[in-house]
Amino acid sequence: MSEKQINTNHHKFKHGWAGTPEYTAWFDMIARCVNPQHPSWENYGGRGIVVAAEYAESFLTFLADVAERPSAKHSLDRIDNEKGYIPGNIRWATSRQQHRNKRTNVMLTFNSETMCMEDWAKVLGLKPTTIQGRLKAGWSVEQALSTPPTHNPPRPKVFTLLTHQGKTQRLIDWAKELGIKDTTLGERLRSGWSVEQALMTPVEPRKRRHGFASTTVEKETSVLPLTKSMQSPEATASPRSP
Repeated sequence: MSEKQINTNHHKFKHGWAGTPEYTAWFDMIARCVNPQHPSWENYGGRGIVVAAEYAESFLTFLADVAERPSAKHSLDRIDNEKGYIPGNIRWATSRQQHRNKRTNVMLTFNSETMCMEDWAKVLGLKPTTIQGRLKAGWSVEQALSTPPTHNPPRPKVFTLLTHQGKTQRLIDWAKELGIKDTTLGERLRSGWSVEQALMTPVEPRKRRHGFASTTVEKETSVLPLTKSMQSPEATASPRSP
């Protein structure tokens, strides 16, 4: 859809805003939601994002709701990325605000409040990579967000008592019984694994690299025929005459 077509279809009066950043944002908003040929169609109209009829039909109605662009660093943004360009869901936002509002952002709920990981990091004085690493290591959201940045869960001692299926014994004894290194059990527990997970998860076999592929090494015994040079002197000596 061309700019001329949009002008003809949606308003037939001069408003004096043509060519402004606000008008360009309005025009592009409609185009990416209604024109399958638009480069961004797949992420907008192609996935069901629509423009409210009152906005599509009138630039001035759109402008009255969103106001003028605050600065050159601001662009049009939807507050809830799962909803369309509808009243109450449009704002001018900086690139930093929009980055935090991406669909791919990890949203975390803690103490009945939901924010993206980057915002939690800023509020709690943690690095986003620290929170991300803790979650990947199996920590709960509460552990990842409430543990101070300079402290990690204490490393379990080999004499730490663990109870599983009604049986209680030291970590080192569980390690011997299950054939798992006590350091492996300790790291699992330190990473937030439950006792059951730590004890019952089998250890993956070690692998060695051959060329560019990583394959499990298995010992094989092959029997090769002895050549004449490899045979013992007794085997190669001619038989003595009686």
